[in-house]
Amino acid sequence: MKRPLALTALLVWTVSFPVFAETTTPPRYTINIKEATNAQLCKYGRELYNTGDFKQSAETFKHVLSTDCRNPLAQYYLQKIGYKAPDIGTAEYLKTLPCENYNFDEEDFLPASFYSEHDAGMIFEQFLLYNKRYKHARATLTEQINTYAAMVANLDRNVATLKISLAENNASSATAIAAVKATLESTQAMAKKMDAQSMTLKSELVTAKAAYQKEAAALEAKLKEASAVDTQLHAILTSKDAAITGLKSELAAEKSVSRSGDIAAAHEDLVRKTRTIDEKTVALTTLQEKFEDVRLRLQAIETAISQKNTDIKTIDTKTNTIQK
Repeated sequence: MKRPLALTALLVWTVSFPVFAETTTPPRYTINIKEATNAQLCKYGRELYNTGDFKQSAETFKHVLSTDCRNPLAQYYLQKIGYKAPDIGTAEYLKTLPCENYNFDEEDFLPASFYSEHDAGMIFEQFLLYNKRYKHARATLTEQINTYAAMVANLDRNVATLKISLAENNASSATAIAAVKATLESTQAMAKKMDAQSMTLKSELVTAKAAYQKEAAALEAKLKEASAVDTQLHAILTSKDAAITGLKSELAAEKSVSRSGDIAAAHEDLVRKTRTIDEKTVALTTLQEKFEDVRLRLQAIETAISQKNTDIKTIDTKTNTIQK
C-alpha cells in the first residue's frame, strides 16, 4: 500500500528591505580608534565596508578583535572582506586568533543592542543569514523526502512480492501440513503401542525374574547338597586309597603264611570294598554332571534377565524419541 507523503507547506514571508548597496562615498565622519568603543568601531567599520574601503575596514575590525576576540560582528565582516578582497589576508588573520571562530551557519551574530538601535542594515544582514539557513534546511529536507519516498516505494514493492509469495505458500502448504499431521498421528499411535509393549515386557520381566530367582534358589540348594556329597565322596576315596594301601601291605606280609582261607576272605572283602567305592564314584560323577547342569542353567537365567533388561531399555529409548 502506498502511503502519500504530506509535505508541510513552508510559508516564506517576503519582506521588503532597503537595498544597502556599496557606495564610494566616504563616511561622514572620522573616528579616533584608540578612544572609540567597540560598538562605535563596528559601526564605523561597516560604513568603511559599504564604501568599498575594505583595507581600512579590516584594520578597524582587527582592532575590535584585539580587545574582544569573540566579537561576532567583527569576525563576520572580516570573513566577508576575505570573500571580497582575498589579497588583504583577513582569512589568514582569523586563523591566528587565540579564540574559536564563529560558525555563522549555526550561531546568531547580532546582539540585542543592535536590534534596539533599529539598525536596518544589520537586521537585513541577519535576515540574509537566516535565509541561507532556510535554503540549506529546505535542500536537506527535500533530499530526505526524496530518499524516504524511494524507500516507501521499495517497501510497497516488497510488500506486494511478499503477498504473492504468501498466497502461493498458503495454496501449496495445505497438502504438506496434512501429510505432516498424518505422520504425527501415526507416530503418536506407534509411540503409544511401543509404550504398551514396554509396560507388558516390564511386567513379564518382573514375573520371570521372580520365577528365575525361585528356581535359582532351588538350584543353589541342590548345588550345596551336591557339594556336601562331593566332600563325602572325596573322604571315601581317600579312605579307599588308604584301605587299599593297608591291604596290599597285609598281603605282602602274609605271603609267607600258608593260610589260604584267610587270604581268600580278605580278598573277597577287598573286592567288595572296591565295588562299593566304584559305585560311589559313579554316583559322584552323576552329581558332578548335575552340578554342571545347574551351573549352566543359572548362567542361562542370568543371560535371559540381562537380555530382557536390554530390550526394555531399547523400547523406552525409542518411545521417548517418538514422544519428543
